[in-house]
Amino acid sequence: MPRTTLILPDQLEHWFVDLSARFDPHSDGPEGLMTTPEDRTEIWRKFEQNWAPIIRYFSAGNVGVAYSDEALDHARFAKAVAQWQRVDTRFIEVTHLPDVWISVKSGARLIPTLSAHRDTAYRGIIGGAEVAICDQAALDAAPRGTHPPTPNRDLLEEDLRNEDIRVVRVSGAEFNPRYRGKIEKSATVVTRLLASCAAGLVRSKPIEEPVQDGES
Repeated sequence: MPRTTLILPDQLEHWFVDLSARFDPHSDGPEGLMTTPEDRTEIWRKFEQNWAPIIRYFSAGNVGVAYSDEALDHARFAKAVAQWQRVDTRFIEVTHLPDVWISVKSGARLIPTLSAHRDTAYRGIIGGAEVAICDQAALDAAPRGTHPPTPNRDLLEEDLRNEDIRVVRVSGAEFNPRYRGKIEKSATVVTRLLASCAAGLVRSKPIEEPVQDGES
């Protein structure tokens, strides 16, 4: 999975290892299976070792302040979000991420993803979210009955129709684990989720070298 990225809360290890006593009975794991902190530490280490190349850890904070030293060109994105939400950039905080999977094909019009370099692909996602936000802000501010030009939203709608961009919102229905969620088709909803994804990239950093077997 060379072009897959998994963004996780930076407190997830603590939540899993220190706060979990058993697997959630609403999950697909063995219902009620009790585990020890040592068991969960081993599970977590195996997870990081297997998925390390694609993991980024997210930390809540200001979208205008990058969490890593990567050159992700986030300043324009933060300004666009501030204008969209009509607040000062200093107060644009991202506190959590939605449970969502976003797939972008190489032929997508809004977000170019032809580069094999992760930082270039990330900049493409952030830039695509920025221009989609600008068009959404123009629509939100337009007088009733008018429709300002929104060329980037048009590209997004085309990508959604062609399934070059697919957004799957994971279900929050914990009492119905068979209901996985839905594929979002609304450009307005997808714009919000793309903005959250871009903010997650800005406010996350690659995983440090995971602990290997035999290390403490």
